[in-house]
Amino acid sequence: MKQKRELPEMHLRHLEVEEILQVVEQVTSVSREQIYNHRRKPFAVDAKHIFIYLLLKMIRPIAVHHVTKFPQPTIFVATGSVADKYCYDDVFAEKLNQCYSILKEKETELISKMFRESKTFGDLQTIIAPYTNCENLPLPVINSIELI
Repeated sequence: MKQKRELPEMHLRHLEVEEILQVVEQVTSVSREQIYNHRRKPFAVDAKHIFIYLLLKMIRPIAVHHVTKFPQPTIFVATGSVADKYCYDDVFAEKLNQCYSILKEKETELISKMFRESKTFGDLQTIIAPYTNCENLPLPVINSIELI
């Protein structure tokens, strides 16, 4: 029996859906057509509520929470029954972590660029607003805040 691991939520607050889908396709080799055509329709593609069904050909039938349960942009995937919704196997975990690392790096670069180009306090508020506290901000952003 494969070891089960807890599924992390990934809050990617500034990345566009298109960027996220490109990374998922690249890492998992699952095309967006396969994602869109999954039997549990509709697939939610929205900048505010993101559900990405990863590795559709490799894992058990997927059970997901309804999109409105997650007000922040989230990649949330679960295998098996609703009771197992926080579990996934090692193959899935490895692919998910690859996606997460790439996307987090992209987001950190994007936020740092937004900070460098921000002209007013209002601009900074727009960048920081999606985060509940500074602990969630990437390190370059925290450094930028301290300099202001």
